[in-house]
Amino acid sequence: MKKIFLIVAGLSLGVAVTSCSLEKFPETMYAENNTSGTGDAETAINTRELLEGQLTAMYNYMKGDLQTYWYQLITLAESRADNAYGAANEAKTMAVEQNQIDSDSEFASNLWNYSMNAVDYANQVICNIDIVKENDPSLTEKEYQEWLSEALCWRAYVWMNMMQLFGEIPMLTEIPPAINAGNVEEVYPLYFPARVSKQTVGEQIVKDIEEYACLYAPDTDASNKFRITKGFAYGLMARFYSMREFRDWSKVITACQAVEGMGYGLCDSYGDLWAYTTGDTGMAAMNTRESIFEVQ
Repeated sequence: MKKIFLIVAGLSLGVAVTSCSLEKFPETMYAENNTSGTGDAETAINTRELLEGQLTAMYNYMKGDLQTYWYQLITLAESRADNAYGAANEAKTMAVEQNQIDSDSEFASNLWNYSMNAVDYANQVICNIDIVKENDPSLTEKEYQEWLSEALCWRAYVWMNMMQLFGEIPMLTEIPPAINAGNVEEVYPLYFPARVSKQTVGEQIVKDIEEYACLYAPDTDASNKFRITKGFAYGLMARFYSMREFRDWSKVITACQAVEGMGYGLCDSYGDLWAYTTGDTGMAAMNTRESIFEVQ
């Protein structure tokens, strides 16, 4: 089954120049006085309201700061697939087209850094939801299962992209505590984790998505594709089991059949996927039955 992810991408660059600062604890560097972790009373996420805010922040990141990530991810994919070509005198995109990305190009660093930030947004939900469940009875079991599934799916999606781009990657599954002089050697590896094998990441994805999110993610909502649902979870597993390192065509078929059973299908007109119109969105058709997830 064909899956379409509709992304509105934009790129903005800015440079700021400042003079020297004589602040004792400047915000631009580490100091014990300006660093706090989730263990601090003021920053602990321990209520349903705070957790919901973290889930909202995860989605807002997708349609906000992550626009550069979407743009560069699409550029990499389409250029390497020979569907698009670098513009004249545009060194960055020409390097992508020629498969000659070097250290002067921000494509690699941007895709890495934005990915790590995206994982952190997911972990803010994943790593705190059990604390909230224990401390705040207003969090229902349904909300617990759905919110956790949404965050697990998003983290797995980012990890899969990272593996395809970089190979072995850091698999950060916890939120590092605040660094201080007494624990720096213990905590430092959590802030800068070592890479692990694709097999290790794959085992975690199977546990998180196939064994959990496919069961408990929110049901499909045809009117709102800007939410991670069971369709997203099963679509993710179809993609996962089509990857060379984890290939299992029988599981790809099973996952695709599950997606089709949720009401997804090809649009009657192929042109609906690309038609534009005047207005705020520019899209002639949104939330089509062919679309599994849209960043709107």
